[in-house]
Amino acid sequence: MRLSQIDAKTEPCHRCQIIRSYVLVAFTILIIAFIGKDQFGIVKFVTPLGIAIGLMTVGLIVFAVKLISWKVFNKII
Repeated sequence: MRLSQIDAKTEPCHRCQIIRSYVLVAFTILIIAFIGKDQFGIVKFVTPLGIAIGLMTVGLIVFAVKLISWKVFNKII
């Protein structure tokens, strides 16, 4: 993209920064889980199903808030 634009920014876009931060946090959690194994009993309750349910719950809550905001206030948050 920088090659096609004359005045392109040298810093990454906001979306890329968010994705990089997410990947960094995910790898950090994996490394800590592998290193700590038995010392981190708090990580045992984190299962793929629990994470999926949590993500779906957060997504539904955000959707409901945006839908109510759109219907009531005619605004987008």
